[in-house]
Amino acid sequence: RGHKATPYQGGTRAPCFFRWPAGGIPAGAECSALSAHIDLFPTLAEITGATLSDDVKKQVEGRSLWPLLNNPKAEWPDRTLVHHVGRWGKGKAAESKYAKCSIQNSRFTLVNNEELFDLKADPGETKNVLAEHPEVVASLRTAYDQWWTDVQPLLVNENVVGPKINPMKELYWKQFGGGP
Repeated sequence: RGHKATPYQGGTRAPCFFRWPAGGIPAGAECSALSAHIDLFPTLAEITGATLSDDVKKQVEGRSLWPLLNNPKAEWPDRTLVHHVGRWGKGKAAESKYAKCSIQNSRFTLVNNEELFDLKADPGETKNVLAEHPEVVASLRTAYDQWWTDVQPLLVNENVVGPKINPMKELYWKQFGGGP
């Protein structure tokens, strides 16, 4: 359900493929653990043996996928992931808190704070089970509200006026021609 730029699985779920025969990743293995793009940096850091400074560690939100790459059935604690499409009008962050957002754990996803889907039983998100799982809804809402509170101070560009012309487009037009 859904597509790019939506908070449904069609907009947030994507396959990820790894191939590294010499590194010990078993061929043909599949893993359904809940992971995200934020897990790539800590994974690559662990694989390369990079030492992360304390300041960097504070900014890293993901987990290393290395245990799952070695053993797709490895223990992987449940987690919650927030998906927020954003793209609200200038100064409209507060009004957009529950617009185009979802928060999920390995079984459920709460979309726009008003639809709950059991992803194990209904991966196509066809049946809203909000009324059947009030404790799950409360837990996911609490986690989302905490995430929203934590994110607000980071919206430092909320009221910044952008350039008249996108600098990347301007460079492209200069190199290849075209323009507005």
